[in-house]
Amino acid sequence: MTHCITIIRTLLVLVLFLCPIAAQAIELCNTIFTDPPTGNHHGLFLAPIGIPDTNGNLKCDGETTPDCNKSDDFVAGDFNYHTGDFRNGNYITTSGTTTRLYFNSLEVFNANLNLDGKAEDLIIYVRGAFSMSGSSQINGLVYTPTATLSGDSRITGGLAAGGHIAIQGNATVTVEPDAIENADFAGMCYNGQFPDPSKPHHFEFEIESSLLTCKPSAVTLKACANAECDTLFADDLSANLSPNIAFNNGGWFQNGNRVRQVVIENGRANIDLRHFSTNPISINATMLNGSGLNETLCQIGNGAKSNANCQLTFADSGLLLTIDDKYANKPENATIQAVQKSNNSPQCVPAFANKPKIVRFTSDYIEPASPVNEPIVTINGDNTITTPIHVLNFNNEGLANFSINYPDAGKLEIAAQLIGSGDEGRLIMTGMGSFISVPYGFCIQAPEANSQCVTEDANCSAFKAAGSNFFLDIQAKAWSTNNTLICNNKTTPSYAQTDVGLIHQLIQPAGGELGALSVIDYSHIASIQPNREQQSVTETGVFQFITVPPAYLGSNLAIQVNTSDSIGRFVPASFELSTPSVQSVCETGVSQSYSYLDQAFNTRFILRALNVNGQVTQNYRGDFGKASIDLVAQNQPYTSQLNSAQPDYDKFLELTHRLSLAQGRDNIIAENGWTAGQASFVLDPKLNRLDSNISNGVDGPFSRMTIGLNLDDQETPNIAQVLNPDMQASLAANCQLTDSCDAKVIGRVLMRHGRLVMDNTYGPETQQLVMPIRTEYWNGSGWQTNTDDNCTQIEVADASSKAAFIYEPALDNGESVARKLEVSLNPFISGAGRLLWQSDGVNPYRGKITSPLIVPDYLQWYWDATPNYANPSASVYFGRFRGHDKIIYWREVGQ
Repeated sequence: MTHCITIIRTLLVLVLFLCPIAAQAIELCNTIFTDPPTGNHHGLFLAPIGIPDTNGNLKCDGETTPDCNKSDDFVAGDFNYHTGDFRNGNYITTSGTTTRLYFNSLEVFNANLNLDGKAEDLIIYVRGAFSMSGSSQINGLVYTPTATLSGDSRITGGLAAGGHIAIQGNATVTVEPDAIENADFAGMCYNGQFPDPSKPHHFEFEIESSLLTCKPSAVTLKACANAECDTLFADDLSANLSPNIAFNNGGWFQNGNRVRQVVIENGRANIDLRHFSTNPISINATMLNGSGLNETLCQIGNGAKSNANCQLTFADSGLLLTIDDKYANKPENATIQAVQKSNNSPQCVPAFANKPKIVRFTSDYIEPASPVNEPIVTINGDNTITTPIHVLNFNNEGLANFSINYPDAGKLEIAAQLIGSGDEGRLIMTGMGSFISVPYGFCIQAPEANSQCVTEDANCSAFKAAGSNFFLDIQAKAWSTNNTLICNNKTTPSYAQTDVGLIHQLIQPAGGELGALSVIDYSHIASIQPNREQQSVTETGVFQFITVPPAYLGSNLAIQVNTSDSIGRFVPASFELSTPSVQSVCETGVSQSYSYLDQAFNTRFILRALNVNGQVTQNYRGDFGKASIDLVAQNQPYTSQLNSAQPDYDKFLELTHRLSLAQGRDNIIAENGWTAGQASFVLDPKLNRLDSNISNGVDGPFSRMTIGLNLDDQETPNIAQVLNPDMQASLAANCQLTDSCDAKVIGRVLMRHGRLVMDNTYGPETQQLVMPIRTEYWNGSGWQTNTDDNCTQIEVADASSKAAFIYEPALDNGESVARKLEVSLNPFISGAGRLLWQSDGVNPYRGKITSPLIVPDYLQWYWDATPNYANPSASVYFGRFRGHDKIIYWREVGQ
């Protein structure tokens, strides 16, 4: 596989990715900011990845109070805004190199920016339009897609553009090469003052102190990102090792294999160096591709770093200390052996055997060089500072055991000096060994209230809205005899490491979605206090958060505990109303769709549980889906039919108390609950009629009866509400103007108070008689035919129905009467219908028949002068003629 490097600009260190395209070198800053200024640099000077989110607009105008809507006093770093607008005054003060301001657009008119500051302390990056006019000045470096300077505008520092530059009138640009060279461009270009991100700054060797010809010497090769080597080069790379030692005189080894090249991962490579001779050798490392770096530095033990220390001298005898890497605060066994080179081979053999010897131990810090609180190494339980001398019994192999401990994290060097006694009084042997003390685990906690979810279920208190920020306190901890509660262990305050990964795992609901973290790695800083990292997770539920640290200082000893207790519950940030529908019962009205009071109408909608980014939270389901709704209602008429854009707030009327629903109008839950962050509601509410003792039992019509939902997330206190509320049923005003909306409109429907009316009819018993029927509604002042009614259904009307038929006189033998709808089931056209009566017996019936018509409840009325609704009733007269209404007396006149 071929490896190539593409530069991705980040804030302070540019991250390199392996990819199968040609290498792209970062541009030199002085080829972007030229003298005179030039354009056509599109794609060559890009804003860093990871700058903060836009912080609104930054506007300053000396003619207003205060001058600026936000602070214009900046330290070094990145500050991102939507628009910048500076007028009539002096603005922007800087402290430190460099303040970097980012704008979508920028306008400067009669204004001075960074007037008293150095040009290298201000970089302005404009993503869109930029104009500078009037008497204006900028001390800084400005980059923009296109630049237009006019009037008496002046830029001191530098100007560059992706496209065209227009310098008009008396405008000038004074280029300062020193400002370009000294500014911190955060990787947008390379000016030599900050690391070239495409390669390491230099290599460093860390070499153990005991260099013996009879054993391998441990060497660590580091790829340094800067001169101090406090930051390691992030990407993997290969290096050549020198010298090329002859096979019979030693060589470079890795994992037991002889090597000439080594792969450096995460900035480190562990190597063994063997040299069988006491003749000095000089070691070096170079880039495999031949790229030149700064000179290689070497550090022997805890000595100084220098290139001169890369010349190494090996001894034929000494003390060999074997100290394995260990967990902080955990005592471990180590060995010390007095050895010398064999006369027959390059192997170590005991220098003496079966003797007690006096050994002096000292310790020194390698990394970090100055640990927090300067903890002490102990040998056989004794402090190496106050009790450095120990008597050790060396066995027949010249080997002695001792125990060692160190309470903190880091790399240390142990020096041993064997002092002869008796006839060996002049014998002195020395040796050194190093080890790495690794934290045993991490204590990971969310310090805010309600963060712990001990029961790991939906009964935990709500902690945060999904996608919102919370804090994780992370602290490295030492080993203890009881590591069950890692947070109770001693802290290792000197632990520091970059690129510590952060991941998470879902605890509940089981089988749910993991979601995404906003922070996937961090740099752990040495401190007595926990490192506090701002984090967020996009899903709901209960989670555990996990650190994934790289190998600490190159040790193979893995950190054992890296998982937090269960944290949550994370809940939705808001609820979105989707596909709302309020459907009138009569959608086929002649001129308007409508529903009657007391008539259930269909209301459908979907609620979606969202995180702060507006994404559906898939884990909001089952027991974790808690939200319910209340239905609210309000009539919201317009001022007139001709002005249907202006609500008549004076006539707004709350109707919530008149809503009814089979399951109640409050705390309504979806029939099938919450599934994958969604809940579907299919409801059939109705708006009740007035009681008979209120306004004679009539009111309406309600031209815009508005039904809405008020959401309760069932959290204490509430965290989420419905997104973009636009209704408050109890308020006769525009709630959006007062930011007092608490409900979301589902839809609107025309509501009418209706009834069904029947007329008496007369005619001969030998004919079919027609009885008119009609639906009416209250228009606000009286009853009128509902000409929009093509929908009302009457199930039965015949004489065998449940309706009582009262005959005057009673039926006699051979007499019968039939009644039916002229049009069955849907008898109404424009609100009018007819009942057909027929005396169909053998003997025609002559007389009066009174019978009600069974109608839907919502079309009943107070026909019986009682406070109870009743079906309408009318009479049919067979064998009678009504005559003309204006004739009050009829006399037959003979011829």
